[in-house]
Amino acid sequence: MDKKGILSYTPLPYPLQIPANKKVVSLPNYLMVQITEMPYREPKIERLQYAISEVAKMFGENISTIRYWSDKFEGIINPVRNNKRNRMFSPEDLETFKIIYYLVKEQNMTLDGAKKRIIENRNGEQSNAEIVNRLENIKLELLEIKKMI
Repeated sequence: MDKKGILSYTPLPYPLQIPANKKVVSLPNYLMVQITEMPYREPKIERLQYAISEVAKMFGENISTIRYWSDKFEGIINPVRNNKRNRMFSPEDLETFKIIYYLVKEQNMTLDGAKKRIIENRNGEQSNAEIVNRLENIKLELLEIKKMI
C-alpha cells in the first residue's frame, strides 16, 4: 500500500492462488490485492564531524599520516578545530581522504601527484574511487554468500 518500500501491491490472478509466504487482505473481489512485505532499510545516519582518530581508524592509517595529509592538502581538506584545538573533519573531507587514499595507497602516486590530480580532475577521481569501493563491497558480499553455501 505504501510505495516507499514498506509494502507493495499487485493484482491477484483469477482464480485465487496464493503462495504460502504471501499475505492476503480481505477486500471485495474487485479490490483483491496481494500484499508482499518489502525489506526495510534503516536510514543511514551520517555524522557532521569526525575526530582525527576516527578518520585514522576508518582508513587503517596512523593519526600522524592523516595529520600530514591534512596539512599537505591544505585548501582541499579543511578541518575545523574544536575548543581543544583538535581537528574535526566533515563528510566532504572524508570523501577527499578516500580519493587521496585511493591515489596514494592503491595507485602508488606521490602526494604532489595526487594533489595535482585532485585539483585537475576531482569528479573523475571521485567516481573512480567510488567504483573501486563499490566493487570491493560487492566482492565481500559475494564471499559471504559463498561461505553460506
